Amino acid sequence: MTVAVLRFSRDLPVDQKVLNVAVSELKCSSYQRTVSLKEAPAKTDCVTAVHYLMQKVFQINLPRAWIGDMPRLMSLSHWDLHIIDAAELKTGDLLFLKRRELPNLISHVAIALAADQIFHCTGLLGPVIQSTDQVFERYEQLLKKDMIFYIDSRNTSLREQYSGMYVKT
Repeated sequence: MTVAVLRFSRDLPVDQKVLNVAVSELKCSSYQRTVSLKEAPAKTDCVTAVHYLMQKVFQINLPRAWIGDMPRLMSLSHWDLHIIDAAELKTGDLLFLKRRELPNLISHVAIALAADQIFHCTGLLGPVIQSTDQVFERYEQLLKKDMIFYIDSRNTSLREQYSGMYVKT
């Protein structure tokens, strides 16, 4: 299976003990939609969980933005889009996804813990670690090479500024 991920431009050193503790903290949290980072790890959603792990494990602050705008903003700094085989997932790779039944809108973010371990939070399951196959039963890939400059549909001011859903480069 081929997946699109945003990967930090240099290898992220992983302290497995710190990662395990942070994931355990999040797995004990309660899911709540639209949670501030200050509430993690007690409460979390998909965006907050990824922000929490990136900060706690890698000391990286991700942009706070509409979820669909995150790939565009991240691509302007130290993050690169990679189209890879799922077996090549590395700890810290970010997957931007959409639920199959929703219109074309990036609505979910997950983080790879290892080649076939993806951590994410959903309203249905809460914080969970799943295999790539399990994640893609419910979600599909929306991020593609030509969509890195996609603007989240909810960001009407930015869409007006750029006259549509893609930033012209």
